[in-house]
Amino acid sequence: MAKKALIHQTKQFQHSQVEATIARHFPNCPSDHADQILEKVMKRAWTKKTSLTKAVAIVAHNHIRHELTDYESLLQISGMTREDARLIVKPEVDDWFDFWSSGSRL
Repeated sequence: MAKKALIHQTKQFQHSQVEATIARHFPNCPSDHADQILEKVMKRAWTKKTSLTKAVAIVAHNHIRHELTDYESLLQISGMTREDARLIVKPEVDDWFDFWSSGSRL
């Protein structure tokens, strides 16, 4: 029963809206990365409270961390925690995020 209630508390976004949000907020994001971000936003069920802009930002941060940094390699190091790996790559993630969003029409 709890699972059914959770389903009613989630939402998904329309393809065209996600695409427009990525283009508006991340004008410098290469199209191949934008396509992957769009796909990930579309696949996920979001809480009713999550705005489309927030959903795109979350997925963009995660995508950058996993695809454009050494995060995955760092996780292979014995004793490396997810939190430590995230802290190590955070400046690079922030730089990419800022570059992709520079010139955005907020």
